[in-house]
Amino acid sequence: TYFKEDGKTINYTELYKNNQKIIRKIALVIGNSNYSIPPMQALRNPVNDAKLIARTLREIDFDDVILETDINTFEEMNQVIDNFEEKRKNIKYLGYIKNRKKFFDSIDIFIFPSFSEGLGLVLLEAMSFSKICLTRDISPMNGYLSNESGYLFNDNNEMLDSLSQAINDYRLDSNKIKSKLFNIEEVVKKSSVASIFPLLEKVYNYE
Repeated sequence: TYFKEDGKTINYTELYKNNQKIIRKIALVIGNSNYSIPPMQALRNPVNDAKLIARTLREIDFDDVILETDINTFEEMNQVIDNFEEKRKNIKYLGYIKNRKKFFDSIDIFIFPSFSEGLGLVLLEAMSFSKICLTRDISPMNGYLSNESGYLFNDNNEMLDSLSQAINDYRLDSNKIKSKLFNIEEVVKKSSVASIFPLLEKVYNYE
């Protein structure tokens, strides 16, 4: 999310006027790997992905990127945010999101870096809200998303390139973004309950 000095959110395309940056861009990136709730165990990827995202944001000209890893409690999370002093008015830890529409309406790009998914429901959910998505080029995610409807990557370096490309497309190529959003809508239609249920019904009724 991008912010003006007064804390109001704006779209990426508003960051530049006459090729001059008019506002600051800040980001708080958090990656938690240490899970203490059985049977969950420590995971390597969340911290690695957080580090990559923070590095990517710095490389694409964010003014300030704060990286935090393995925050264990809400109290620690609030302390991290409080430590930003003046910046904290621009940062909000959302926790569990009840109003999904409000959340997705507040973002432009959704990154789904998971290495393994049974269905990829979170990706489908983001697509259903017409968000430009980045995800790994593995099943089942690449069954929903293609380079015609989003951005696929195979490794961390490609993830960095895809994020940079997506932001640049938002800034400079509105037709490309519109094309991807149209293709997303077509995929969502094919994945809707109305489309999938008859197929499931055939399977269950098969003798």
